[in-house]
Amino acid sequence: MDWVFIVFAIGTAAYIVAILKEYSEEVLVLDTELQHIRSQKDVLEEETQTSQKEREAILVQIEEI
Repeated sequence: MDWVFIVFAIGTAAYIVAILKEYSEEVLVLDTELQHIRSQKDVLEEETQTSQKEREAILVQIEEI
């Protein structure tokens, strides 16, 4: 009867290891995606600032005309 508990304990330990392995893989994927999103955000912010400067220059030209 003790073998049932031993098998159960080993199975539980294996299941926990599998869950932890899957969790660590997901964390790596999410970390990579987060870095990519942050870099895209920086690029978009730079483009927004450039567009704003161009808009201001165009408004100045319009006022001169």
